[in-house]
Amino acid sequence: MAPTSTAHSVAPAPLLPDSLNGVAVVAKFFRALADLTWLRLREFLLHDEHTVTECVAHIGLSRGRVSTDLSYLALCGYMQVRSGRHSFYAVADLRVADLTSTSAPKLASPWPLQGRSPRLNEKRHSRCSVFE
Repeated sequence: MAPTSTAHSVAPAPLLPDSLNGVAVVAKFFRALADLTWLRLREFLLHDEHTVTECVAHIGLSRGRVSTDLSYLALCGYMQVRSGRHSFYAVADLRVADLTSTSAPKLASPWPLQGRSPRLNEKRHSRCSVFE
């Protein structure tokens, strides 16, 4: 007779919160991570703090747009702000950078569905232009 296991299986921890509001917060978190301008700002501000003017020079967008984006990122907790005569912005939580750097090599590899179906590839390219 084969031995039977007496250990109870443990259910995996849920990936998402129970409430719809909690799921919406998670979706906003990842949407903010995916924005091209915000990615570039986070990369620029990762190792040193900079002013809005320095960010504008680096990103190449209007001062109003960069200022609004930085304010939003600070409000969401992605950036910390040191105020004085000028406001200096820096990445608030290095775990966000870790998440980005962990994902980047995976995204650079060939897409798993590539070559399987022209229709799937067309759908993927229309929705995921990051892979082009």
